[in-house]
Amino acid sequence: MTESTELRWHGRMNQRGRGGREFDRETIRKLRERVAYICSYPYCRRLTVHLQTGTDDVVRTGEAAHILGAAPGSARYDPGMSNEECRSFRNGIWLCNICARKVDVDWRKYEPDVLRRWKEDTEVYVESLSTQDSRLRQLRALVAPTLSALRYLTALPGPGPNLDQTYSAGGLPISRIFLEGEQLLFENSFEREAGTVLEIADELEYSIRPVCRRLMDPQYLDISCWKNDVVKKLMIDVMQFSQQAYERYLRREAQLVKAFRQNVEERGYMVVPFNFERVSLFRDGWSEPNR
Repeated sequence: MTESTELRWHGRMNQRGRGGREFDRETIRKLRERVAYICSYPYCRRLTVHLQTGTDDVVRTGEAAHILGAAPGSARYDPGMSNEECRSFRNGIWLCNICARKVDVDWRKYEPDVLRRWKEDTEVYVESLSTQDSRLRQLRALVAPTLSALRYLTALPGPGPNLDQTYSAGGLPISRIFLEGEQLLFENSFEREAGTVLEIADELEYSIRPVCRRLMDPQYLDISCWKNDVVKKLMIDVMQFSQQAYERYLRREAQLVKAFRQNVEERGYMVVPFNFERVSLFRDGWSEPNR
């Protein structure tokens, strides 16, 4: 859609009962350029302008959406809002056409304050692009939930409720977090990074978890070396954080593990070291080689 076509479309909307409440040319320009044509939905961030194949023109797939609806019955409509307030920059947000429909269909979930926060966060994000590569920022944002879940993972799983705490983070099974993270990475063309996340998920599911299930009371399994190794892989190899950032995590983690291990041993429990090399990895099961 060219700019003139976009404005004609808005003109037709005005004729259909939104007269005086649609954004003008200048407001639309500000909304899209302040976010550099990027969709403001934080888990989308699509570029909404593309080269048109076979021509010297472009295709626009974004729109200036109203935070508070422009017409009665529209999403988040406020009858007390004036025409001037409705068509103002403050009441607009730039979204791709997919996310614009999503926030209007599920308007109870996407409340005005949520959209305003997206708008502000995206403007800050775009401002920072001048100092950091956008793909790296996107990669880090996609991997962050997986890294958080992995850091939450206890380094000393044991019998009873400790095992459950090991494999859930905030009520969501950690296997699900890894699955969602791997899928998002793949869909955004980070195939190598998606493979790394899948490899870690497989090690956890098919190597560590079966051993945990066989723990006898009073036993705890020490997986701290494996955990620190895969956290390092995500932080340095995938997310490209500095060695100093990883070492800062490592110091804090070592303190927590030491304190917890001391508590476990004082209560008479045995801590069993985990030897990853002794466990063969299979997608459909696990086994241990003959000793």
